[in-house]
Amino acid sequence: MEAKNKLENIIWHIKTNRLVLGDERTLNDVLKALENMVEEN
Repeated sequence: MEAKNKLENIIWHIKTNRLVLGDERTLNDVLKALENMVEEN
């Protein structure tokens, strides 16, 4: 469960900051991959 919580925190961070961080296209791809990992668990 700890890994899922960590992934959810990463997802939240990317969703919140992807426009500020700049590389929105890559971050969108990473975000989708992480969301898929959480859904599978």
